[in-house]
Amino acid sequence: MAAKKTADAAVDAQGVDLVDLVIAKAKKDGFGNVGGKKGKPPRPIPPKALDALRFPDGSALSPSLRRWLAFDASWLGWFDDISHPVFKPKKLGQYARDEYEMEWGYKTLEPKIGGDCFGLHGGSDSRRLLYVGKPDKTGEHPVLLTDTDDAPLLCVQYPGVDVYLAVHADVIRADGAYGSFAKDPRFAGRMKEHGKLNLGGKTLIELG
Repeated sequence: MAAKKTADAAVDAQGVDLVDLVIAKAKKDGFGNVGGKKGKPPRPIPPKALDALRFPDGSALSPSLRRWLAFDASWLGWFDDISHPVFKPKKLGQYARDEYEMEWGYKTLEPKIGGDCFGLHGGSDSRRLLYVGKPDKTGEHPVLLTDTDDAPLLCVQYPGVDVYLAVHADVIRADGAYGSFAKDPRFAGRMKEHGKLNLGGKTLIELG
């Protein structure tokens, strides 16, 4: 696991407001290879294409994801053609096979956890993915984490792409423990809701 940091309780923004803080920092300092003086220019999805874009199951983009893609669609690496974006979803078992070259039992969860998965940056033994199942009351989908270092596990790592981006941009400093935002009063409600809606009432599942 990553080294622990103290959660930045000074940042109370969530959703689009939090993504706007990430974008402001990216414009100033850069974000990965995007933005800032040394980064590549951001590549947004054109407005008409973004208005028409839906997840493969027909559901709307979350507000945070839509805001980020209106700023940049290159860093996530999901689209072959940003001008005509097409999602390429995977189910949980296929995602695990592609990432680990083994299934690790994740496919057995698909009858209950059968939504679409979209890989995100970060992790070595662990991986992060946007899981498009049932969104929370804010319209956001959870970012899940898989890990095979000891016993394979699946957990809600972030309550949405808003917090995922903010952690990567160091707008929010996070405890490196898996699922730690479930104990953060700012995000605990959303984390619990995602567990209830998508992981059978749990925020962390150990396989095997």
